Amino acid sequence: NQKNFQKMIRKLFFIFFCLNLLNAQTLELLNKAKFAQGLFEDGLYETARKEFLELSRTTSIYSEEANFMQAECLYQMKNWPLALKEFERVFKTATDEKVKEKAFKRMGDTYYKMGKFLSARKTYIQYLKKYGAKEDVLFFLAQSLYNLKEFEEALKYFEELLKKFPETKYRNYAFYTAGQCMLSLQKFEKARRFFSSVYKSSFDDEAKFWEGVSLLKQGNYNEAQKKFEDVEKISPGSGISKEARLKIAEILILKKNYSQAEEIIKQFLGDRQKSAFANYLMGQIFYMKGNFAQAGIFYKKVFEKFPRTQWAQKSLFSLGWCYLNLKKYLKARKSFAELILKYPDSEFFPRAQFLIAHCYYLSLIHISEPTRPLYISYAVFCLK
Repeated sequence: NQKNFQKMIRKLFFIFFCLNLLNAQTLELLNKAKFAQGLFEDGLYETARKEFLELSRTTSIYSEEANFMQAECLYQMKNWPLALKEFERVFKTATDEKVKEKAFKRMGDTYYKMGKFLSARKTYIQYLKKYGAKEDVLFFLAQSLYNLKEFEEALKYFEELLKKFPETKYRNYAFYTAGQCMLSLQKFEKARRFFSSVYKSSFDDEAKFWEGVSLLKQGNYNEAQKKFEDVEKISPGSGISKEARLKIAEILILKKNYSQAEEIIKQFLGDRQKSAFANYLMGQIFYMKGNFAQAGIFYKKVFEKFPRTQWAQKSLFSLGWCYLNLKKYLKARKSFAELILKYPDSEFFPRAQFLIAHCYYLSLIHISEPTRPLYISYAVFCLK
């Protein structure tokens, strides 16, 4: 936008010079335009906006461009609601098709910045129909769809972006988010391929990490471990590096190398950021060994101390299984029911619902005859 405005000013200087029309009034307006542009480029958006507003009220050839730029100042100031209002006004009132196009695109960008992904999706799709494929629009449309969890649709636009703009500046971001889409769709090999395509980016460590997760989901433990070790080499001591270290411990548990896994996990039990994951893995070790009572202690700790982490749901579900194995059916039911109530969107919801019914089934021999039909009825409901 800044470059376009600058080019236009230069072009006008040339035209006026050639036509010998560089009178005092025109010179003043052009100097104002250059001054406003300079303020904008220096990041003085509030002052620049005042200058652009003055220019937009003139009848000069660049008044509509100045009108767009005053809205752009609001956008750069992160005043999203007012910026959106101004871009909408510019789009409705402008006669210059290029100005209208820029304003319409910025409407989509502003919706995206505000986290209104439904509106952003609608605006970007309309833009594509009206003006054709543009690099920025395809990328942020795909990102909007990803945030709306419309993964299949998001992938369609990521693929279109990479096909039409193979050298796009969003290349690595597109590969990375496309990988996340594939993970969510449980297409782990395709996810791995996308993550492996991220190259020379500021988030190579994250891409390597999720490539490792994709391999782990496929049961390829050795290759997954190598990727997690690569993460440690790329960014030692970082949060993602610690996560990778614990993922290696998870692999060791799956390989039944409990002592080695425990050595790693103990390093993170007191870590503020990774304590939840570490305690969950300690619970996993004891669960795998068949020590359900001890496993339950760690799972309960995770759920009670770190209720907002992803490990809380897993721990509560695993705690229910511990009680189930210990034949403490009432406590097991309560754990599964608590999971359903507190995390209604949890991936464990269907299984927790089934296990509540299963606990009732296992405890039927202890239920008196008058209440037996009620419990059976509820168990059947849970199985639906």
